Formats: sequence, structure tokens, C-alpha cells
Amino acid sequence: MKKVTLTGILVSLVILFGIISFTSVEGKAEGKTYKIGDCGPAGGWIFYDKGEYSDGWQYLEAAPNDQSKGADKQQNDRRPRRTGATGTEIGTGKSNTKRIISAQGKGKYAAKICSEYRGGGKKDWFLPSKDELILMYQNLYLHGIGEFAEGDHDLYISSSEGNDGEEYDYCLTWSLWFYSGKITLSQGLLHVRAIRAF
Repeated sequence: MKKVTLTGILVSLVILFGIISFTSVEGKAEGKTYKIGDCGPAGGWIFYDKGEYSDGWQYLEAAPNDQSKGADKQQNDRRPRRTGATGTEIGTGKSNTKRIISAQGKGKYAAKICSEYRGGGKKDWFLPSKDELILMYQNLYLHGIGEFAEGDHDLYISSSEGNDGEEYDYCLTWSLWFYSGKITLSQGLLHVRAIRAF
């Protein structure tokens, strides 16, 4: 039987602690602390900090510019059908985006464009939920950060479907007029801005 020494136990603990510490640093927002308005690791802008690293992320970063060029409506149809992407809270944009793409497949619609965006060499971009879009407006646009559209055509789309009643057989999506801060249900879109969580 192998003899266990106190020195051996201490060495093992030091190695184990080192591995755990390294993993935590690597996992915690890519090893750096950010504040709102900072340039993020993908070259965008930090607009939310939930205070701690959990569920694989702590910060939300907005792309440095719009991804609107060539975009159709959020879905492929003239009357976009529902996809079940009804999450509105912070942290639901990513799952909404996956639901939309799963239901709609190919096309040049907002969710697909965001998921295919490769800004900063990252592959984890998505279309923000309603509440994530509002935070981007409050924490970036109102402070003059992010090169957002100006004027009366600055409607930005979220990934959150808004009509869950029987009044419509097609999808309306929560969107935000940045010039006024008014949230509205919309069928079309003018502007798309991808975000990522890390």
C-alpha cells in the first residue's frame, strides 16, 4: 500500500486549487471585469452586467454597428408566422433566436442574420429579447454610444413575439423606436443589432 504523506497531500491541493482558479478565471467573462459603456472583447459595447458569472455569462455586449443590410422581415413570410419565441426577459434573446431559426430555416431575417454575424471573431451572437433591447437603448443609445440609427426611422427589432392571443394568425414582434423610447408591436423592421452574452 502506498504511503500518503502530508507533503503529497499539500502538493495535490495546490495543483487542484490552481486548476480550479484557472478554470474560474477563464470562465468568468473571459478573465476581465467590464463596466457599462466599455468596449467588449468582440469589439462591441458592454450594456449589461448582471453582477456575477452564472449560467455561462455575466455581461451582454452589443455589436458595434447594425446588421440590417439585406434583412427581410423577421420571418420569411409577408405575414410572419409564430415561432414560440415569446421570452421577453433579460437572458432570453439567445433561446428566442434559436426558436425562430428552428421554425423558419433559411432566409435573410433578423434572427438568422444575427446568428451568422461573426464580429470580433465570435460565433455566439443573437437577436436581443425585448428587455435586452430596452437595456441597449437605455445604457448605450441614450449616452451616445454605439452608432445607432437616428431620426424617425430608427425602429429596432427584438426576438420577442408579442401577440399570444387569437386576434392574429401571424406574428407581431416587440420593437423599439429609439428616437422616442416607445416600445411597439411591429410586423416589419428597419434596424437589426446583434448582441452576445459572455
